[in-house]
Amino acid sequence: MTKDDDGMARVGGERLGTAEVRRVLTGQLGYALPADLVITTRAEIEAREFTAYGRGWRDRVEHDRRRAEEARAARERQAKVLAFPRQKQTSPPAPARCPAPPGDEPS
Repeated sequence: MTKDDDGMARVGGERLGTAEVRRVLTGQLGYALPADLVITTRAEIEAREFTAYGRGWRDRVEHDRRRAEEARAARERQAKVLAFPRQKQTSPPAPARCPAPPGDEPS
């Protein structure tokens, strides 16, 4: 039994799937393979990796979208400004006079 470039097993030039590989191995070994033994092809592994990679990016986009919405909502809550009534001033206020220090009073 050999493997070709795409990970498929070959027996006598015939391509085999994982079920057939299990059957052939069971026949050659003379006993049943353990149930927890995993037989997979390179193509299956690559497909799973590609799917996981895509899900990772999708999760990241969803995470960033949620963070952006939360930041936008927080910004809207903080942006509320209370308007204070304006007082009409007819003339500018007089400058405040500082009291003279002791001893500097004119005599």
